[in-house]
Amino acid sequence: MNPLIDWIEEQIKEGKTSPNKIATKTGFSKAMYYNVMSENADVSYNFCLGVSRALGEPLERILRIAQLLPPPRNSRLQEVADLCRDLPEEEIDMLISFIRWRRNERRIM
Repeated sequence: MNPLIDWIEEQIKEGKTSPNKIATKTGFSKAMYYNVMSENADVSYNFCLGVSRALGEPLERILRIAQLLPPPRNSRLQEVADLCRDLPEEEIDMLISFIRWRRNERRIM
């Protein structure tokens, strides 16, 4: 079973979404959605793109869960990137300034 299917089922069990919501928001027919979920069709890039849009998750994260991309070399850095993705530019600039300041502080010590 593709790990993305398990992950989607977990999101549904936790009440974060529903099969109808995902099927509708992915742009696929319900039949196509259910074919993928029952493993009668493969998890594809386009399916991942639809799931990403439907659930508001970064596409890269969905592709990694589906094992269509290799795992990140540094999962902590990937987590930071994922958290920053939806921040306004000024907040990203603030975080970059903080990281630069912190790095310089560590050099002084």
